[in-house]
Amino acid sequence: MSRTILCACAFLAAISFSACTKMSSKATVNADNTGSLVMKMSYKTEAIENLKALASQMGGGEDGGEMDENLKKLDEALDEKKIAEKMKKQGLEVKSSKAIDKDGWKGVEVEADIKDVNAWIEAAGKEAEKEDDGPGSMGPMKLPGGGMSFAPKFYKTDTAGVGEVILIPPMTEAMDAMGGLENLDEMDEDQRAMVEAMMDNVKAQLSVDELLVELSIKLPGAIAAVKGCKKVDDHTISWTMKGADMTLDGVKNMFGMKD
Repeated sequence: MSRTILCACAFLAAISFSACTKMSSKATVNADNTGSLVMKMSYKTEAIENLKALASQMGGGEDGGEMDENLKKLDEALDEKKIAEKMKKQGLEVKSSKAIDKDGWKGVEVEADIKDVNAWIEAAGKEAEKEDDGPGSMGPMKLPGGGMSFAPKFYKTDTAGVGEVILIPPMTEAMDAMGGLENLDEMDEDQRAMVEAMMDNVKAQLSVDELLVELSIKLPGAIAAVKGCKKVDDHTISWTMKGADMTLDGVKNMFGMKD
């Protein structure tokens, strides 16, 4: 099996644990370095049962052990108290935390105040670093309930009065450990058909088409320009990932291999 197909298989395995997810994170940053955060996260219960069945089939070997650990993270992501505790460790003042159980989806909804945006970003970054070498880690694509917080990053620029905001890191970084997918265009027709069939199988079993991740941040200053995300209004930017876009060509777009 070619290295390209092995990389594609690794990507499919990695997304399987976030495939059945709906998540939204809405942050507001004020001029006085305070803010607020509203996060909703839910999993399709049918897809989770399929994942557990797959873990059972793997028999608890080395790969099975890692899958069991990832399933444990999924269980933690459904516990509103544990999610609230993680957010408190990031310096957030949790106002409300409640469980969601509706139409075959289970999850949590949390609202919090940000007393110090800089402290929040630093704490979230440190927690994310702890997850880098853990099961299911793919750089910025971390499992909800683990280190995933989607705290933005702010940088100075050479232009006075203008800063840079990174809502989510470039996803090209997520493929470094797997050797990248830059050779996807070199697959022959049979290899492409095999990878597409694998993707279709994963999407069908784990409800990938229902995956939806929506991130947004409202800033005190005006938005001058955007790249890789959407300008909602003069002060708000957003980024969306949809499971329906996870075709072979869609993966290349996602990881910056196409404009």
